[in-house]
Amino acid sequence: NDLLTLFFKENGWRETVIEPSKDAAEYLQKYGLNVLNRPAETVAELGLGEFSFVNMEFVLEHIRDPLAVLKKMKEGLKKLEIYKLSVRLEIFLYKVLDCKFPKEEKYRSIDQLKRSSSSVVNNIAEAYGRYSFGSKIHHLFIARGEIEETISGVERAYYKNFISKQMREFIVGKYTELIRKLNSFINFLKEQKQLTDN
Repeated sequence: NDLLTLFFKENGWRETVIEPSKDAAEYLQKYGLNVLNRPAETVAELGLGEFSFVNMEFVLEHIRDPLAVLKKMKEGLKKLEIYKLSVRLEIFLYKVLDCKFPKEEKYRSIDQLKRSSSSVVNNIAEAYGRYSFGSKIHHLFIARGEIEETISGVERAYYKNFISKQMREFIVGKYTELIRKLNSFINFLKEQKQLTDN
């Protein structure tokens, strides 16, 4: 298993090893391999992109449902929790903007909120597709900034009487939840980056 991964690395392939055992992960890192010390079942949360080859040799006894893990890997971005939540929020916000805001706001508040909420989704998707942890983190920081911009726009919409207090609290609450989840994911990626940098 280790030799096969080294072979791929030495032949120009991008390699990622998911190793639940801390000792084994540290051992593999000595060979310069990109090793993530976490359970294989969490692979869909990693945003690793597409796979050309998956080797599960000597690990099946550690995984309750190997087929489910492979399906998660295939589903990738669509199963990433922060992506799913950001898409739901974007669609919801679009509906609110189209039916609650005055028509004269089409090229002001409506346009700005549509662009910032779309940018949240786009930057999370781009982070997922990036290879390096640094690049992933960079795009997630941009997404976080776009969330703050969206929240600010929703707050101002409330003060202009475009939406109700209940609507404002719901949207701001959901985007605040997204920020918490995004921060957790960023912190996880920072930890993984530190492990691979050492």
